Amino acid sequence: MTSKVQITFRNVKKTQAIVDLVNDRFLKVKKYYSNIIRANAVIELPHKRKSTGNDYRVQIEIKIPGTKIVGSSREKQIDSDDLYSAITHAFQAVERQIIARRARKTDSRFDIPIVADQANSDVYPYLP
Repeated sequence: MTSKVQITFRNVKKTQAIVDLVNDRFLKVKKYYSNIIRANAVIELPHKRKSTGNDYRVQIEIKIPGTKIVGSSREKQIDSDDLYSAITHAFQAVERQIIARRARKTDSRFDIPIVADQANSDVYPYLP
C-alpha cells in the first residue's frame, strides 16, 4: 500500500543518510508483511542531561489492517547513544511483532476441523 515512511525529527538534524536508513529498514519490514497502510517514524533527542548523556529515542508506528504495531528503541533500555543503532533496534522490535503476528494468523493448529465420531462424542457432546 505505502512505500514511504513519514519521518518526524525532533531536536535532531535531518540528514539524507538517516532518511535512507529508515527507508531501507522499512523495505525490509515490508518483506514480512506487504499490506501496510501507513508508517510513521519519530526520531528525537530529549533535552541534554548531565548524568545520563544524550540518548536518542526512536519510535516506529506501522498501521496494518486490524491493528497498529509500535516499536521503540527504549523497550529494552538499550544503550542508544548512537542514532543508527537506535533506529535498528526500533525496527527489529517491529519486525519481531510482525513475524509473531503472521505466525499467529497462519498457525496450522487452528486450521484442522474437529470431526465428531463415536469415539469422542462423549468428549465433545455439543457436536452432532
